[in-house]
Amino acid sequence: MTENIRVGDRVVAPLGVDEVEGVVLGVSSPGVRPMVTVQLDLAELDEPFVTSFPTEVVRLAA
Repeated sequence: MTENIRVGDRVVAPLGVDEVEGVVLGVSSPGVRPMVTVQLDLAELDEPFVTSFPTEVVRLAA
């Protein structure tokens, strides 16, 4: 979904068969496929988990 996602926004992203919430750390437009870098909130990990997603698979959190 290509909403106006900005750095600092809370988003929901797919992770395996679940969806998780996280905070946007960066937004980029490398060519045809815009991407967002997200720090995910995963309770089972002691350290932050940072990964990137295409913007069409993330949405703003409620």
